[in-house]
Amino acid sequence: MAKGVSPKLKILYLMKILLEKTDENHSITMEEILSSLESYGIVAERKGIYGDTSFTPYPDNCPRYMLFSKAAAK
Repeated sequence: MAKGVSPKLKILYLMKILLEKTDENHSITMEEILSSLESYGIVAERKGIYGDTSFTPYPDNCPRYMLFSKAAAK
């Protein structure tokens, strides 16, 4: 992560990305997540994202991620 960037910001931006780019019908890859975080100036590693979250695998076992319920996230 970039120097001077709070680790809490990474989590907040991750939630923002998932809320804006995913839903029950649309998922996102880890590469897309990392790229989206970089657009906010946050450089993260895949393992760091896994450590910060408890992702549930996409139903078809593809390496894609999404929020199952946006109501629960708000």
